[in-house]
Amino acid sequence: MRDYHLTLNGEAEPVAAVGNFIFLKSATGTLSVRAGDAFLDLNQGQGVTLPDVFKEITVQGTGDFTLVVGLGDFKDSTLAGNVSIGGDVRVARADYISGHAKHTIAPGGAFVIGQNPKVISILIKADKNNKTDLKVCQGGASYNFGMPISPGEYIIIETTGDWSVYVDPAATSSESFYVLEHRIY
Repeated sequence: MRDYHLTLNGEAEPVAAVGNFIFLKSATGTLSVRAGDAFLDLNQGQGVTLPDVFKEITVQGTGDFTLVVGLGDFKDSTLAGNVSIGGDVRVARADYISGHAKHTIAPGGAFVIGQNPKVISILIKADKNNKTDLKVCQGGASYNFGMPISPGEYIIIETTGDWSVYVDPAATSSESFYVLEHRIY
């Protein structure tokens, strides 16, 4: 994540910025942003996460702006003011993160992350000291059909289904990974 402090005079200017989210942290006006095929008009406190990573953006506006660009997800913080709610109030959903257990699998082995309707997403991170890629696949598919996760890398999966983590049968050592679950209750 990186802050870009910009003073613009109305002309379109390229900015070498790598990421998939853009957040307008501070502004004296509206900032027009082009990132790949996306064209956006952002006001202070607004941001967007794009599906693809960009390597450059083009900005246009008049005034002083602080733009935050990076990889990940960012939320809109423009809501402000007072809210009045009458009657009975019930919070229907509470989110929390559970897990972060380290798991180790022998060559050719698998670990199943079981189906749980209260888990809405999982993060699987390969240990940085692994020697080979792990493979992740839905259900009980085999190592040959999985998505690779290189040592130190991670994947976030929005799911309530079963997922399996596999170690290459040809690996020369056991490999480790961590799992975090985003749960509702």
